This record gives sequence, C-alpha cells and structure tokens, in this order.
Amino acid sequence: MPKPDLAGYRTLIERFSVEPARAAMVEDMARNLEPAATLGMVTVLVQTTNDWAAEGAEAAWVQHRTADLAGWLTALPEGA
Repeated sequence: MPKPDLAGYRTLIERFSVEPARAAMVEDMARNLEPAATLGMVTVLVQTTNDWAAEGAEAAWVQHRTADLAGWLTALPEGA
C-alpha cells in the first residue's frame, strides 16, 4: 500500500527490524508523516514550494521542518 497507508510503514518496520523510537521519517508531503508519528518515529518535513505538499504542515505530527535537509542534518548534535 502506498503512503500514507499505515500498513506500508508497518511492513517496513518489520522487514528491516526498525525500532520506531530510534527512527526518523523525512518527507516532503506532510500528510505522509502522520503514520510515522503514530508509530513513534521522529518526523521531519522538508518544505518545498509545492502547495499540494503543504497540506497538514502545521499538524502536531510534524515535529521538525526544514527547507535545507543537508544543513538540518549537519546541525544535529553528535549522537542524535
């Protein structure tokens, strides 16, 4: 099932033995972050200029926002 169907996220977690509390979902469509947050993942919205991708951008399940993913990752504290 395609995103944002929760089944696809669960399959990924099971297939690759991902511990959701130690994982992050990075996405350019805010609505695709809701299932990841539901499962306990950290969520990062990569902001774009596409209006269709912004739906839900202010929702509680979007924990971090950036227009510069490389810069955001570089700024993370060591061990984060």
